Amino acid sequence: MNIRHLRYFVEIASTGSLRRASEGLYVTQSALSRAVAELENELGCALLQRNQHGVVPTRHGASLVRRARRILVDVDAIRAELPDEEDEPTGHVRLAMPIGLRDRLTRPFVRRLRKEFPKIRVDIADGTAHENRTAALEGLADIAVIHEFERGLPLNSRRLYVDPICLVGPRTAGFAMDAPLELRALGEYPLLLIQAPNQIRWTVDAALRKLKRSAPPVMEVSSSPLLLDLVQDGHGYTVLTESIISSALRQRRVSAAPLGALKVIWVAAWSKGRTLTRSVQIALDTLLAIA
Repeated sequence: MNIRHLRYFVEIASTGSLRRASEGLYVTQSALSRAVAELENELGCALLQRNQHGVVPTRHGASLVRRARRILVDVDAIRAELPDEEDEPTGHVRLAMPIGLRDRLTRPFVRRLRKEFPKIRVDIADGTAHENRTAALEGLADIAVIHEFERGLPLNSRRLYVDPICLVGPRTAGFAMDAPLELRALGEYPLLLIQAPNQIRWTVDAALRKLKRSAPPVMEVSSSPLLLDLVQDGHGYTVLTESIISSALRQRRVSAAPLGALKVIWVAAWSKGRTLTRSVQIALDTLLAIA
């Protein structure tokens, strides 16, 4: 099976269009069509079907996409390992990082790695918790920073740090990070909450159920930056982790206080059975040093 054909097929399936895949790969559409035809002939089944919007994988094609992505990640890792024995580390690292940790973790990580190991290439997917966990489970990221997970998942992990969950209000609320609030205080404020599925939302909802209290939100929002803007504008209060609100606190846009013992534990995770290349190990060590 031709690795290049697999790469072509994954790009076509991902973009849903031969034209877009052709533009992204700098390969003619006829060459892409021949590659798919050869794969279908070799495997003995149809891999793509046309619809009004372009092309989509068949059932067999969707299965091949999942497998091919893992194969291509491993192939790229093998290629990256060859020069890893040089004095100055090289290689390619794929990270899946949480949107909310840009200031606390992602930007400091990039600054340090670029300064100390400039020959290591880093690609970063700035995604949701669900997207990052999927990337870790499917091997699409060498390292994914995700919430601590239940035992039984096929992942290795290293703990990064504990992130307190806070009640966030306007500056005039006068909250302070050294003055924690009891969880039952949530019922006293009009809440603007992050939409589920979201680890913070699940943690807060579970804690309220234990207390047999309910705190229905007056509004649900899909992004934490918008939540902070709305809180700053005086529309209500929200619940987010300290990492997410760190910049807003420094800028004195909002005030916040930890909510009892509620917390999120962040870990760096990677697929079990995968040997970390030298460059990936350096990236992991850098994350741990910053955290």
